[in-house]
Amino acid sequence: MSILFKLFVSFAKVSFFTFGGGYAMLPMLKRELVEKRQWVTNDEIIDFFTLGQCTPGVIAVNVATFVGVKNAKIKGAIAAALGMVFPPIVVITLLSFAMGELSQVEIIANALWGIRIAVCAMVTVTAVQIVKETVIDLPTLIIAIVGFSALIGGISPVIIIPAAAIAGVVVRIIGRKGG
Repeated sequence: MSILFKLFVSFAKVSFFTFGGGYAMLPMLKRELVEKRQWVTNDEIIDFFTLGQCTPGVIAVNVATFVGVKNAKIKGAIAAALGMVFPPIVVITLLSFAMGELSQVEIIANALWGIRIAVCAMVTVTAVQIVKETVIDLPTLIIAIVGFSALIGGISPVIIIPAAAIAGVVVRIIGRKGG
């Protein structure tokens, strides 16, 4: 089986079986890409996920593109990205025909309510995992707290992300000079 087909199938599987978008996908991406396929390291998947948040577009598609490029250049990027978007396109198209009527059915409405709660829990677990893996010392803790506080305070991520990048550069440069 070619690497392009494997990329497509792996990302299609992750995409099809994950509800809640990029944040909820991270545990499944780690299992599939780091543990099972060993296409990327744990640090790389976190870096790709971080870059995916900073670049335009959907996080999951961005991550798929980064992993695809790493493993099979531009064709890999296309195969992985197509794998990530194919299942949602099919499912959304099919659901769009029936959603108006289905959402009025009490059992469906209740199921959607339950799914929302589960997705919230999955996003929370993913956030905690990212914090555990990236907040490793006092400077990273300070950057995380300031960034979180800024988000809660209503400051745009468009401001927070570059500010955190500058803080990371400054902290690392000062750390090198002081150490």
